[in-house]
Amino acid sequence: MTECHEQRTPHVHHSLLRVFTLLFISTCLFVSFLAQPQSAYGKGSALSIHQASLAPIYLFHVIEADGRWRYTLSTEPNFGSGWIADGVVFYAYAQPQIGSVPIYQYHIMQGYGAMSYTFSTNANFGQGWMQDGVVFYAYAQPQTGSEPVYQYHDVETPEFSAYNFSTNPKFGQDWTLDNVAFYVFASSVSSTTAVYQYHSAQAGGSLRYGFSTNPVLARGWIRDTIAFTVYTSPQTGSMPIYQYHAPLGGSQGWGYTLSTRVKPAPGWTRDHIAFYAFPKPSSGTVPVYRYHVVQADGFWNYYFSTDPSLIQAWTPDGIAFYTAP
Repeated sequence: MTECHEQRTPHVHHSLLRVFTLLFISTCLFVSFLAQPQSAYGKGSALSIHQASLAPIYLFHVIEADGRWRYTLSTEPNFGSGWIADGVVFYAYAQPQIGSVPIYQYHIMQGYGAMSYTFSTNANFGQGWMQDGVVFYAYAQPQTGSEPVYQYHDVETPEFSAYNFSTNPKFGQDWTLDNVAFYVFASSVSSTTAVYQYHSAQAGGSLRYGFSTNPVLARGWIRDTIAFTVYTSPQTGSMPIYQYHAPLGGSQGWGYTLSTRVKPAPGWTRDHIAFYAFPKPSSGTVPVYRYHVVQADGFWNYYFSTDPSLIQAWTPDGIAFYTAP
């Protein structure tokens, strides 16, 4: 703190002296204020700080010759040859924040020449694993708006374990849950949340898809990845997006879709408002496209994606709505 010392001037009129004294003290306080460290984010909350530094973390997988799946995470949308991109799984810090911890990447070479990866808050993971450095920053303890990332392992041989990291607390029967590895965020924008993509196998081997802000759906639905990010409350110019369901043929359960329509189409029942989005493009929004495929039993299966050129047997229906990036 800058120190201010008042000098006595006995020959100056008392009122004039008080004026100069006040001016001098004000100047000292102003200089002291400038001398203090200022936040680069102004008077914003902690949420505005983490929004400015959150980056998407992508999930990749590769299928081994024996049919086993290996997974890895990356801050890059393209990991490398042979790895298949599964999309964004969560958001983490690109730079260290107050209270955050570094997440280190490790690799190990398997006996048949393949590379496997794991991630840890531990800077010295264990024998045989080579550290590649810090890939992102997360929290060791839960924070407001955060969600846990679970560590799973699949023991392939007595000497080696394959690891996977997911925000899904029920990843799959072939994977054993170890613990909560760290805490991250499902979205990077305030008042938003993630919409997760789910799939469920039907008779004959075909897949039906569902999209929900719920991180865990009922039994039979397998969570794939984050499909896109949406608003949890009305925004200026936004509209509600409704969830609908319709019975599938036989005893195969329910099919789901999303729509801006208040009145359901024939055969569909409206459930509730799923989230909020925009009918027209605006600054900071991205389009979400709708696709459909007509199944053998005549049921229309819908799919939503930010990808404008979805391949396979899907028929494009155009842009369904616009939402958060």
